[in-house]
Amino acid sequence: MSIRVTSDDLNPRPTKRLRHNSFDASRSCSATKTLEIRTSSSPISPPSLQMTTPTTLRRIPADTLLLSLPTFLIHPSTHPMHLQSLALARHALRRCLTLSSLEPIKECRAWTGIAELGMMWLDTGASGLALGEVEQALTKALTISQRHPTLRLYTPHLTVLSARLAHRHQKNSKFAISSLRRLLATITSKSTHLIPLHVIFGVHLELIHCLACVAEEEAATSSTLSMGVGAAMGKCLVAIQAMRSAAEGLEPVGQPNIVVLLSTVIKLQLLVRHGVWASVGDALVEAETAFEAFDSTIRSTSSPSANVQELAPTSNEIVVPTINPVPGTLRTHLLMLSVLFHTYAGDAQAASTRLKSLHELLDTGILESPSGIAQIDPLEGWSQGIIEIPFPSSSNLAWTPPLRIRTTPPRVLHSLAFLLSAVAKRDAVGRAPKKGVFARAGLELRELVGPFGGTGDGIRLARIKADLMCELISISIMRSDFPLSQSTLDTLTSYLRTHALFDMYAARVTLFHAQLAHARGETERARRCYSVAAFVAGEGRGGEMDEWVKCAARAGEVWVRIGQLRQSSDVSREGEWEELRGGLDEEKDGKSEMDELRKEGEKVAKECEGRGAALRAVGQLLKACLAEEILKGKQHLRRALDLATSAQDNHLRALILALSASHYLHTAREHALTMLGTCGQLAAGLGAVPRDKGVSRSGSRGATGERGERVEVRDKLGEKGKEKGGVSVSVSVSGNVPLSLWVGERMVDLWRLEGDVGKAEGQEKINERMRGVIEARRRGTGLG
Repeated sequence: MSIRVTSDDLNPRPTKRLRHNSFDASRSCSATKTLEIRTSSSPISPPSLQMTTPTTLRRIPADTLLLSLPTFLIHPSTHPMHLQSLALARHALRRCLTLSSLEPIKECRAWTGIAELGMMWLDTGASGLALGEVEQALTKALTISQRHPTLRLYTPHLTVLSARLAHRHQKNSKFAISSLRRLLATITSKSTHLIPLHVIFGVHLELIHCLACVAEEEAATSSTLSMGVGAAMGKCLVAIQAMRSAAEGLEPVGQPNIVVLLSTVIKLQLLVRHGVWASVGDALVEAETAFEAFDSTIRSTSSPSANVQELAPTSNEIVVPTINPVPGTLRTHLLMLSVLFHTYAGDAQAASTRLKSLHELLDTGILESPSGIAQIDPLEGWSQGIIEIPFPSSSNLAWTPPLRIRTTPPRVLHSLAFLLSAVAKRDAVGRAPKKGVFARAGLELRELVGPFGGTGDGIRLARIKADLMCELISISIMRSDFPLSQSTLDTLTSYLRTHALFDMYAARVTLFHAQLAHARGETERARRCYSVAAFVAGEGRGGEMDEWVKCAARAGEVWVRIGQLRQSSDVSREGEWEELRGGLDEEKDGKSEMDELRKEGEKVAKECEGRGAALRAVGQLLKACLAEEILKGKQHLRRALDLATSAQDNHLRALILALSASHYLHTAREHALTMLGTCGQLAAGLGAVPRDKGVSRSGSRGATGERGERVEVRDKLGEKGKEKGGVSVSVSVSGNVPLSLWVGERMVDLWRLEGDVGKAEGQEKINERMRGVIEARRRGTGLG
């Protein structure tokens, strides 16, 4: 069916803009076509297409074609044909070198390409390529670049490749560092205006990387964890300061300088990684000051009128404003490091403020939009964490190439943000603790590495997922959710074995088994697991020793031994006198065991002093329990309570309050009742479940299962207790039931001393129910 359009049509179609191709005959030799947009005068006239066939095609020279082939042949590092593509690209460059009358620049490019391909091959760890071939290519390329002054820009790049080869594959870090230092002194002495800035700062970063790796090796070979700055670490800090000084001297002075921000973040990350916490605080203040100065400079150099003119469209095209995301990426790293430091120091308020800023920054999508990033390969670009740091244009060059660096990929940063949030949130009390919320959200986040992801992204994400499982296990143990703890622990073990990470997490998994057994009251199993965890962490099964896990395991073992010693003494006191005829000998044995335990506890408490606020509080608790004087014990408990309160660690705070109340039961009853009441509320909150939408606040309908039974018992006994003049303290059997039972028993003793029989009887009924819950848990039968 055809439609005819005539001139007498009453409803003609509107005029459309038609596209025509026009060809300039004067440029036929170049075989190019020009697109031209015109508006047709007649709506029914078809567009005239002028197609021409180029008369001649320029033949690509063989050397140019062979030099360009590696760009199209090389596959990403995670591609299954990656090695084959490297071999084919190397063969093309070898074929180029066999051509006659090859120009020096092309010969230098070919040898440099062979060296780069050889480094890529060696980095994969595959066999089939000798180091001698890479050394030969580097030597040939360096000889040609030094022979021809026009090829002087190849010399810094080739020297960096040579240093990288010596450091990574020949284990000769001394030669690599010395060669980089000589190169840096050469290019910054007299010919700074001849060497691009991205080359100079690239050499700075390579030198810092080599020194940082040497510092890593020095820290790994040391027998104990060093809290100070070693020799290699000091040299690395000097190199970072040299890069910052060079960046501050760039012209024009006073302009926004991203290299200064990069140097401060590198310094801060290096100090945190090596555990030099005494210097992290000053470095953090320095970095935050540098970012504030950068922001103020940006605000002062940009005016509202200039922004409006820049964003105003000059035609019908859509103008998209470009934003440089490099400061946002560096700011993300700075906020993560600051949250980690303040969490380590036990300052929960400062950590929470910076964590809020981190989430606000990530919600803006600064890591998801590569706007402002130009000329980056999509396979190895923004998604892989490659960013560009621009430089101001110099007087000699119309355009200064930017510095391209590889940072943490955005997909890893997003997963790491959930892990950091779970670690920073220490409070386990409440119906939905944020620690568990962030841990579950991080596990549900599916940030899978695609077929073109980086080689290390899969390992990073696997370790982050394992750490999130560890956080979920810890919050489950603290909240006495033993079924979830056991199931998550089994899932973690299976996951670690699947991804070949079990040796790295063996000590931590054993520590979780010990803590779970300790919470269940299985003291013998807990003691054995604590001992095994300390041994595995001290031996370094995963390639590095975990001093924190070792210290925590030893502290847990001392706790179990203190409890066992106290239980044995209580049993001896309750026995008949005929069974204690050898009481003097047993008393001597008990004193000798206590002296031995006191010495061991003092060693563990001393180790806890330099490892963060959490372990420092644990060390103060050990000193308080092992102190021979009551006054010293109270002082240690006061310090521990200050640390736990500042860190918002209510799980540890409940234990400290219970131990503190025991010192005032006979001297200050009102004070003891206040502390016991607070401790009971915290203990009950370590297991509160979210309310169902159909359940009122009075709790008339309990949930199903173990937790639902506990809510129902709380309501019934609470009403009875109120009828008899009871109080609302410790009237539930949810949360940490053993601690609640201990608080209830102390409450009964205090009320009987005061003569309040009604309160004592009401609390005694609740205590009986809690004893039944504890016994049911030990049998593993639950409450049903």
